[in-house]
Amino acid sequence: MPQISRPWFSLALVLPFFLVLVGCDEGRFGVPKKSRLKPGDTNKYKRMLPGKLLPLAKTSRTQPSTRPTTRPSASTSLGLEFDHSHAAAVQGVAFDPSGTMALSLGADRTLILWNLTTQKKIRSWSTFKGSLRKVQFSPDGRRFLVLEAPGVLSLWSRQGQRLRTYTHKHAILDARFAPLDNRIVAVTEQGKLLFLQSFQLKLVSQEQACPAKTSALQLAIDAGQKWLAVSCSHAQLWMRPWDQATPYMKKLPYVARVLALSGQGTSIAMGTEQGVVALWKVKPKPLSIVQEQRVRGHLRAVTGLAFHPSLPKLASSSLDQAVGVWSLGSKLKLLRLLQNEAGVESLAYSPATGASHILTGESDGSITLWKDHGKRIMTQAPPTWKANTLSFSPKANWLATDAGRGGVMIWDLNKGVPHLAMKVHPFHLLRVSFAQDGNHFISADRRNIAFWDLRSRRSVTVLNPPKKSNITAVVLGRDWTQAFYGTDQRGVHLWTVAGPKRLFHDYRPQCVTSIAFHPLTRQGAVGTCEGMLFLYDFSRYQRAAMQPIAKSTITNLKFSADGKKLLVLTARQASLWAVPKLKKVAERTFPHVLLSGTFLGKGSTVALTGAEPGVRLWEPGSKKPLTVLTQGCKGPARGLHLPPKKNLLAVSCLNGTVALWDRKGKRKLATLVGLPSKEWLAYTPMFNFVASEGAPRYFFVRSGLKRLSLQAYQRRLHRHNTLQQTLQNVSSTPGPK
Repeated sequence: MPQISRPWFSLALVLPFFLVLVGCDEGRFGVPKKSRLKPGDTNKYKRMLPGKLLPLAKTSRTQPSTRPTTRPSASTSLGLEFDHSHAAAVQGVAFDPSGTMALSLGADRTLILWNLTTQKKIRSWSTFKGSLRKVQFSPDGRRFLVLEAPGVLSLWSRQGQRLRTYTHKHAILDARFAPLDNRIVAVTEQGKLLFLQSFQLKLVSQEQACPAKTSALQLAIDAGQKWLAVSCSHAQLWMRPWDQATPYMKKLPYVARVLALSGQGTSIAMGTEQGVVALWKVKPKPLSIVQEQRVRGHLRAVTGLAFHPSLPKLASSSLDQAVGVWSLGSKLKLLRLLQNEAGVESLAYSPATGASHILTGESDGSITLWKDHGKRIMTQAPPTWKANTLSFSPKANWLATDAGRGGVMIWDLNKGVPHLAMKVHPFHLLRVSFAQDGNHFISADRRNIAFWDLRSRRSVTVLNPPKKSNITAVVLGRDWTQAFYGTDQRGVHLWTVAGPKRLFHDYRPQCVTSIAFHPLTRQGAVGTCEGMLFLYDFSRYQRAAMQPIAKSTITNLKFSADGKKLLVLTARQASLWAVPKLKKVAERTFPHVLLSGTFLGKGSTVALTGAEPGVRLWEPGSKKPLTVLTQGCKGPARGLHLPPKKNLLAVSCLNGTVALWDRKGKRKLATLVGLPSKEWLAYTPMFNFVASEGAPRYFFVRSGLKRLSLQAYQRRLHRHNTLQQTLQNVSSTPGPK
């Protein structure tokens, strides 16, 4: 028998174990094997052509079976035909008592009832008064409770009938059915508990839970109805027995963002903004919580906690795209992580005995049903087209938009049709941005940054982040050859395509959420999920300043045209800072969540979009009420972009469309929709449209209760010249000074 040399024999033994470890690591961080692009992957010309133009309808003796009798009126809406999930983040999920039905509640103000056995939608509701926050089934499963606009509770039957509505003068943050009592318990923003009769929604009694000058965060009731707990701001926990009036107040070492009580009331779990999961034992006599076990189980904020109904298990969800399943033995132990494609906003454990099912709602509108051992049972994906990012070229003759599922579509605004359509990125896009020369742009997802040359229709190069990290924000640097990006775990980096070569890096910022760069002053700004603001001077390649400015996540950063001011958005607050000294100039709090902002002109006015429809103007330093520039979208708007020299305004809407506005005349010009399949559609407010050949099957026209296909209107409304003339007239008009 021939002898095998020892080095080769050792390598043969070690190699299989090495491959197993590498595979486990990729699964933990959710990185597919083919997640990294190469320049050769983006150089196929056929991938860059949009769908062919829909030809004009010819006169035919054969008439469609369903025809419109009149032209669509102003109340008629052109809708996107999909029947999958929500068009925005799923903020709440709930099982019925049998575990076979579930409700999901979205930021798009829709509520959907699901049959988990057939994995199909039963019905949906969208007739709510405001943004939705919470949903829960009654103990008998015949009714459900919805927390609507601030201060509004509504009770619904399972068949979709609104039974009762209760309105309070203060915002209600959380509400739950009492498991064994004919009551509903709600908690207001001021920390006051409201006890309501569950059939008539009449106020029975109320009680102050949180101390003065503190606000409530979340409410928890155990399945056995032993305890009632409320987490308060300033790191406090209020708790008392259900049938006694003597409360217990505990000062915590952290602020408990989410709260959950076990079924028997023996344990209480808490989650924080920093990703910490803590477990306490509840001591009944005298009432207290002891024996804390604290673990940092997530990279970002914990959004949900749920106990298994019968087994010693705990599930936690987070914005870091993971669901943790924990064992509750003598030590809090992580059993496994369930990896999602988007941040997890809500979580629920099935109440059915022995089911061990977990239902999650993600920030991209998906809902997923899991077995807690890691098997994915069902995923209901949202519409595949979403305009998360957009950018004008310097001359405003091109508009780049996100076409969904890693697709990019560049529109020719002189003709009203797409010029290029690319589907090369393996993940959803984070950023599309034109360079100052108008011939180059970048597109980025969480694992790739691609530099494009529009003249040759080829990619110049592709950059990838450090290992075991994802790109979270990216922007062009001094010119098209530089990219400044931030990651979730490995700081910020400045790269150039020459080489490519890294020019600068700083590992201090962690969990980067927003980024900005000013090409003239060569300043960079970085915001994190912990409210830290970093300022960089790239003329010297050094960090210029670092300052904590908020207690919540910094969602958006924007430099003014001269680079002397910096706009910072954090949830419901907008602030203006002078740079490079980082001195606060102005600040304002808004009643709704802010998503995007930009400067108008020289920086004396700021345009803002958020959860409420419309683009609002704010004059920093002035106490004037906000003025509405445009209505923008029918629902929430994700972002906006204004070219510096033209009279255009583009707003990306939550339903995946892009609205083009004439900001001088304050009138809507057109709506653009790009699909991942390279199909596209553009239409005016008068419903004159132009589309690709395959686009009409995705759209319908709704007028009241009637719903007709777009093909029925093709011969009457397909007018390419009308849209083209509308855009040419406005794009040739210079913008306001």
